[in-house]
Amino acid sequence: MQGTLKPRVKICCIASLAEAWQALECGAAALGLVGEMPSGQLDRVKLEQLFEAVEGVLSRDL
Repeated sequence: MQGTLKPRVKICCIASLAEAWQALECGAAALGLVGEMPSGQLDRVKLEQLFEAVEGVLSRDL
């Protein structure tokens, strides 16, 4: 019998660096970031910080 494939999960509605890290720690393979929402939106600086912080984590598991 062959082994099973590991499922890849995308976590959506990430609105902060803390949420991104929590999703990654729980095994997320991809993140869905949110823009304009009733609770506010991520500005460009926060998005850049988020991308920089998680870039290496996501690429090492590919």
